[in-house]
Amino acid sequence: MKIDICFASNDNYSPYMGTAIASILCNSKEDENITFHIISENINEDNKNKLISLKKIKDFNIIFYEPKKEIYRYITKYNMKAYSTFFRLSIPSLMHNIDKILYLDCDMIVNKSLRELFEIDMQNNYAFVVEDIMDKLNEVKAGIEFDKNDRYFNAGFLMINNKLWIENNLEQKFYDFLDKTFLAFKDQDVLNYCLKNRVKFLDKKWNFLDYKFCYRGNNPDINEINIIHSIGKPWKKECNISFFQDEFWKYYQLTPWFFERPIDAIQTILYQKYGDYENQKLKNNDIKFLGIYHNRNTLQIVIFFIRITIEMDFKNVSKIAWWIPVRKWRESFKRTFDI
Repeated sequence: MKIDICFASNDNYSPYMGTAIASILCNSKEDENITFHIISENINEDNKNKLISLKKIKDFNIIFYEPKKEIYRYITKYNMKAYSTFFRLSIPSLMHNIDKILYLDCDMIVNKSLRELFEIDMQNNYAFVVEDIMDKLNEVKAGIEFDKNDRYFNAGFLMINNKLWIENNLEQKFYDFLDKTFLAFKDQDVLNYCLKNRVKFLDKKWNFLDYKFCYRGNNPDINEINIIHSIGKPWKKECNISFFQDEFWKYYQLTPWFFERPIDAIQTILYQKYGDYENQKLKNNDIKFLGIYHNRNTLQIVIFFIRITIEMDFKNVSKIAWWIPVRKWRESFKRTFDI
């Protein structure tokens, strides 16, 4: 099956986009022929090569595109240094030979095969989308002349009927709407306005907005979620608003960025689990590196065994073991702490 997926990223977001790509590859089916279309805002050659190196997980095609120059005037209009999601507005002219393409934000983790999504007939819909759950949504809708009953989608996930976008010249309609107004949610508002009444809303499992405050009292089941939208930025040590930030680390450890600076990831994970451990006298020599392993695909997996000497219940350390990908290594980790 042919699967086309688009990301838009600047250089700084390359590691997170790479993590999203790793999650797609790990959960894909054998017969899925995946092409990644990357709209690049100055992604350097080193990061491009790191993205290409993810073929060690599973082979794929990758194409890099330069953003259309028209987009930059809107970034300037909104006084931004960069805002790569604007680039998705130019998908029709950049990828004019593709009928159907999935756009994903870089801060997403794909938890299952995307095959089901690509098998759905798009019919006369411009896109498949998932409804947003942000606070004060009615105020946002009012800003683009939606009433309270109109549904508003989060544009981090867009299953695009690119053939229809091209036939109906939607790209120019996006630019025309941006020229005549000033929008609170920028390109997301543009997409909602211009695609209104021509989208199909899918179940939230396709764009699960991982934000605890939106699901008060409910603990979601990860087995029922296809795509996690990690809006809490799980790579930041202060992240404490996400249900599934561990899923980010699970796939990040398969990327070259992890291999370059694994200790940074370990320290961030420890902070997320235990708070400011450095002020609790965790010394550098309490972190012991034991070796490098290879899995069946010859992808290097760096495993750290961490001994924490601060006063805490050592059984809690087992919470860190989730990200060790092979059972025997997890068990060895636990034995290290006599758990």
